[in-house]
Amino acid sequence: MGQVGLVAGVCAGVLLALTGCSSDDASGDGTPSTGASTAASDPTSGGSTTGESSPQDTTAPGTELDLGDAATVAWRPASDPEGALELTVEAVRQGRMADFDGLVASGAVEGARPYYVEVQVTNAGDTDLGGLDVPLYLLDTSDTLGPPWAFAEPFRPCRSRPLPKSFGPGDSAGMCLVFLARAGSTYAAMAFQPTPDQEPVTWTGEATRAGRDRSDGPSRRRR
Repeated sequence: MGQVGLVAGVCAGVLLALTGCSSDDASGDGTPSTGASTAASDPTSGGSTTGESSPQDTTAPGTELDLGDAATVAWRPASDPEGALELTVEAVRQGRMADFDGLVASGAVEGARPYYVEVQVTNAGDTDLGGLDVPLYLLDTSDTLGPPWAFAEPFRPCRSRPLPKSFGPGDSAGMCLVFLARAGSTYAAMAFQPTPDQEPVTWTGEATRAGRDRSDGPSRRRR
């Protein structure tokens, strides 16, 4: 799988609790989230995934997995020490734009298609990755990568946010992340791609429809 484009942010269209297009903690603002490290969540930036501390048994770049399969990936957010994650994309649910009524200005994401993605993340390295956005993207059928969105207030269908503020070695979190496929496109795969010069690890599988009354609880952590 070759490199793909990164979907442009739509910060100007957000109405609720607008604080910019990045977040330094576990809350968001209804915008594509960039987390505490821009390099970690933007494949066009220069974060590195190489170094002497790389885990030996990582999943090879370019590996294609099914939903529910686990991958072990190395990740260096910006200039921080390299970390490692055990990452599983468990399910992809197609949401409704009606879920965003009152959160996003009319026309800002016209034609987009929302997806709620359930992931399980475990810190498999020696670095605390608290507060960061995992560089996981929705790859749509236009070959565009879309970053996760975050919200200032709890978003009932999917509580999309970065990793917990403290996420040390051995910690685990079950999370739901919000993604938007661009207008005219649909979900094709989920992709872990920390840098543009690295082939992504991808997960594919059928997207189900999200239930109207589903509410995601807080992330689960264990030490």
